[in-house]
Amino acid sequence: KDSPSSSSSSSGWLPALVAGVSARGLAVLTTSPLELARTRAQASGPDMSKRGGPWFPGIAGGSGHGGASFRGLWRGTTATLARDVPFSGIYWMAAEELRERAGRVVQGEATMGGVALVNLCAGTGAGALAAAVTTPLDVVKTRIQVAHTSAAPVGWDAAVACPRTKRGLGQVAQMMWGICKHEGPHRLFSGMVPRAMRAAPSCAIV
Repeated sequence: KDSPSSSSSSSGWLPALVAGVSARGLAVLTTSPLELARTRAQASGPDMSKRGGPWFPGIAGGSGHGGASFRGLWRGTTATLARDVPFSGIYWMAAEELRERAGRVVQGEATMGGVALVNLCAGTGAGALAAAVTTPLDVVKTRIQVAHTSAAPVGWDAAVACPRTKRGLGQVAQMMWGICKHEGPHRLFSGMVPRAMRAAPSCAIV
């Protein structure tokens, strides 16, 4: 039989895991067009921003620019789900585990300040861990959303790395393999440290 501590630990993170993953998945599906607009606006040049205006640069352009139709507003949604759902799962599991362990340390001093400190440390550690682990999926998501646009990296063959015939998880896997093959596995972790540093305080506040 499971020990009381393991049963208590499981009952603590499991509801948080299910709720976090479900909520994150719904949020991604709802806000995906805005995420696409943000990604392209930050990566696009002057020519790209002229198509679609300041809010949706490049999305309202011609069919050759990866997003002329209404459906194109959800370009990269599968990749975003592949990044954010694991992020949320890892975060909540780690946060609950760290919160429980840290809570045992300050159990005799369960003041408001102590509880706040426990939550702050647990959120910081869990956020940094989740961000670091899911960095490859973040890189893939960004590449998919800027593929076939002028915002794509210089010298990067989008037709090979992100063929239009691939969709969903197949496209994510193809992109990841293409980056590993042509640029090296280390490129999947580009921006890992800044990403973890950004996630840590934001997750700590949450």
